[in-house]
Amino acid sequence: MLPMVNRVLNSFLKSLNRLTGLSDRQALMVIYGLSALIIVGFLLSIPLPRCDHHLIGSDGLYYYAYLPSLIIDHDLDLENQYEFYRREGIRIPYDRTSTGLSFNVFQIGPAILWSPFFLIAHLLSQALSLFGIPVPLHGYSYIYEAGVCLGSIFYGIAGVLLLYQVCRHYFDPMVSLLAVVGFWFSSSLLYYMLVEPSMSHSLSFFASALFLFQYMRMQVTRRWFAWVLLGGSIGIVTLIRPQESLFALLTIGLLYQEATSSQQVTWSELAKKGGCFLLTVLLVFLPQMVVWKVIFGTFITIPQGSAFFSWTEPHFWEVLLSTRHGLFTWTPITLLGILGLVTFIKRDRWMALAALTAFVLQVYVNSIAVDWWAGDAFGGRRFLGTFPFLLLGLASLINTAWQRGRGWHMVVAGTLVGLLIWNGLFMIQYRFGFIPRGDALTFHQLVTGKFTLPFHVMKIILNLLINSG
Repeated sequence: MLPMVNRVLNSFLKSLNRLTGLSDRQALMVIYGLSALIIVGFLLSIPLPRCDHHLIGSDGLYYYAYLPSLIIDHDLDLENQYEFYRREGIRIPYDRTSTGLSFNVFQIGPAILWSPFFLIAHLLSQALSLFGIPVPLHGYSYIYEAGVCLGSIFYGIAGVLLLYQVCRHYFDPMVSLLAVVGFWFSSSLLYYMLVEPSMSHSLSFFASALFLFQYMRMQVTRRWFAWVLLGGSIGIVTLIRPQESLFALLTIGLLYQEATSSQQVTWSELAKKGGCFLLTVLLVFLPQMVVWKVIFGTFITIPQGSAFFSWTEPHFWEVLLSTRHGLFTWTPITLLGILGLVTFIKRDRWMALAALTAFVLQVYVNSIAVDWWAGDAFGGRRFLGTFPFLLLGLASLINTAWQRGRGWHMVVAGTLVGLLIWNGLFMIQYRFGFIPRGDALTFHQLVTGKFTLPFHVMKIILNLLINSG
């Protein structure tokens, strides 16, 4: 076994050495190729049997419900959307708010980002109907749902491309490609792009990548319009996941840098730029406030209720290290990202401190949720918005090792391949029910079960073949 692994790593290393002079065009072609594989993989999975007969599932039902309600029914009364799913055997509570409308504690942001894809699916369905092909036009067919899922995948890919550009600001194409692809395929980002794209997490990843990209550009330009773009990006982040609005605090560092720069900047000018930023955030976030007003009767609220957060009882260690969806436990590449941010301080102190601050803020927010383990989740799914910051740290760590020569190239290659395999086996374990989806894992389920997994899968396949014969 070990000689075979060694041969694979040596072959992989030789390929990497041949690509030392990798160009941006070649790196982007690799990213496009992997993106195409994910899209094809999702499309091939559509005909697979599903217990609820829908491509949209879990929290995605509630994010998605806004689309047929607003675009087809032209209202925010979601009861008929919920009733459709109830008839399909999906359990949805009958709770009402003080306004008499059905509860929806989930954000409008994903529906806004998905709306172009939903509209294309709606137009396609109408065109097919005109040609006599019987296609449902109520917004719940596979055409609509596949369109929205593909939208999530495309946004995830856009986030990957943005992060490649961020990495290229600091590192060469080879290091940037290794970091982006390594994190992409060794984290829960892959799962939520490929297996459950109807959740908000790949959109959250995209929005955070957009914010980080604009934040990086702010290191170069201080023009007024740059503050508008930064505010717009944080507004999109907040539309998708309100807890990530804390990223707005990172702009304090930008204002401080500008105030202490060699250029003469008045406090009045700084205040105007900060006000411009906050106004843009508010304008972009306004649709969510309107939705809350219609459904809950107030412009600002915590839809889950104040009891959703236990402000003085954080679960710091559990949310990071527990076998119940702990971030580092399920996704060890994130730990490398944290270590890499420490090395990144020497290259860009302010960016490194901003990334570390963003991570610490999200650790606190996620740890005070009453369900800090996030229910049925593939790893620490609520941390996907921090992945762009951690990816920057991973790139720094790879760069440090890569510059030390051929021996360290083997370490980098072996580590990335190992983490990719770990994540892939974890996805199989989780998706096919070899491990519990909401509870803590045993040591066997977490570690040794991955080595025995291929034998279990082969046994299941053999049994299916025997029974079908």
